Amino acid sequence: MVDTRPLGNHRLFFRIIIFLVFACSAFFLVPTTIHAASFLISPASGTYTKGQTFSVSVYASSADQALNAVAASLSFSKDTLQVVSVSKAGSLVNVWVTEPSFSNTAGTAGFEGVILNPGYQGTGAKLMTVTFRVLSVGSGLVNFSGGSILANDGNGTALPVSFGSGRYSFIESATPPVSRPETPPVQSTQEKPAPLAKPVVISPTHSNPVKWYPNNTPIFEWGMDGATGVSFVVDQNPVTDPDTASEGTMNTYTSPRLADGLWYFHVKVQNAAGWSEVAHYSFQIDHSDPVSLEIYELEEPRPGYASFIFNAFDEMSGIIGYKVSIDHGPAQTIADENLHVYTTSRFEDLGSEIHVITVFAYDAAGNSYTSSRQFQVTGEQVTSLDSNLFITFIKEHVWFVLGAALSVFVLLLIFFILLIVRTAHDVGVARRKKHILKNYTSSTNRHDSNSH
Repeated sequence: MVDTRPLGNHRLFFRIIIFLVFACSAFFLVPTTIHAASFLISPASGTYTKGQTFSVSVYASSADQALNAVAASLSFSKDTLQVVSVSKAGSLVNVWVTEPSFSNTAGTAGFEGVILNPGYQGTGAKLMTVTFRVLSVGSGLVNFSGGSILANDGNGTALPVSFGSGRYSFIESATPPVSRPETPPVQSTQEKPAPLAKPVVISPTHSNPVKWYPNNTPIFEWGMDGATGVSFVVDQNPVTDPDTASEGTMNTYTSPRLADGLWYFHVKVQNAAGWSEVAHYSFQIDHSDPVSLEIYELEEPRPGYASFIFNAFDEMSGIIGYKVSIDHGPAQTIADENLHVYTTSRFEDLGSEIHVITVFAYDAAGNSYTSSRQFQVTGEQVTSLDSNLFITFIKEHVWFVLGAALSVFVLLLIFFILLIVRTAHDVGVARRKKHILKNYTSSTNRHDSNSH
C-alpha cells in the first residue's frame, strides 16, 4: 500500500526534531561555571629598570558571597626578580594562619588567613603587598600557582576562584652612571639622631590589660613625637615584631571586629636613626553571653521556705556573680556566690500560690544570661515556737479561731452538765438502795421478834 498523505507533515516533523537537537547541543555547550571569587595582582603590568624596586599587591574579590578565609601561593620569575619584603599593612585579614612569607631560591611567596565574621563581600580587598627588586634585563611574570577562597556560610564552602597575573618588562637604566673622581668623605658636624624609645600605648576602650571587655573593636593611641613613621599589627602572639613598612604618621588605630580571647597590639615608631623597640599591649575581649544557666529546687526541710541552687557556664571570662528576682521584683545579689544557693522569704510573705524565680548570671565582661522557673512554697504555716507567726495566724484566721473556741466552750459546758446529771443520778440511786436496805433490815428484825 502506498502512503498518499502529504509530505508536508513529514517535513514539519523533521524540522522540529532538528531544532530540538540543536537546542540541546547549545545548552550543553554553554559554560555553566561562574567564577564567584577571584585573586588579582595589581599593577598587572609595568616597565622597570634594572636594580629598581617596585611593589605589587594581592587582592581578593567576592561580589556574590561573603568570604571568610583565603589562601594563595605565588610564583615569580626568580632569574629576573628578587623579593625584598612582604607587608601585611592595610590587609583585610584579621587572623593569619600562615604569615606572609617568601623564598627567593624557589621563586615563591604565599599566605593563609581568616577574615572574621561577617566576612567580606565586595571587590578589591587587599590581602598583602610584595616588594620586588629587578635583577636583570628581560621580563618577569608573577602569577598564582594555587589558592582557595572559603565562603562565610557556616560550612566553609569552597568558592570557584579565578586567578589574575602580572607581567612586567625590565630595561637598562636610561641614564648610565657618570664616573666622578673620588673625593674624601666629609666629616659631618651634625650628630646622628638617637633611636626613639618604644612608644607608650593607651587604649580608651580597653584600659586595663587584665580586665575583660565586651567591646570587640578596640581603639589604641600612642605618641609620635619626633617620629616619621609607624608600623603596627594586632594578633594573638605576645612578641610579634611588626614589619618595616610604615603606615605614615598616624597615632591612633581602631581595630575591626575581633573574636573573643586574649589579643596583643604591637607598635613601633621610626625616625632617621631607624626603628624603635616594639611596644606590646595586651587586651582581653569577651563579646559573648554565658552559654547556659540551670536552676534546681532543693528539698527544704523547714516549713514556709523554698531553696534553690543554680549554676551557669561561660566559655571565655567565666561567671563572677548572680542576681535573683522573685515574681519579677527588684533583683538582689545572692549572699553566697560560691555555693550559688538562694533561699526564699517566709511562707506568710509569699503565700501558697505559684511563684516565679528569675536568676541573672554575669560573666567578667558584664555579659549576662537569664533563666526562670516556677515554684510553690509548701509545708506547715505556723508553729507555737514562733510568737510572730502565731500572732499572724490569729489575725488572718480570727473567725476560725473564735468558732473553734466557742465550739470548745460548748463541748466543755455539755460535758460538765452531763457530769452533774450523771453525778446526781448516781447519788439518787445510792440513796434509794440505802433506803431499801434499811427497810429490809427493819422487817427482818420484826419477824424474828414475833417468832420468839
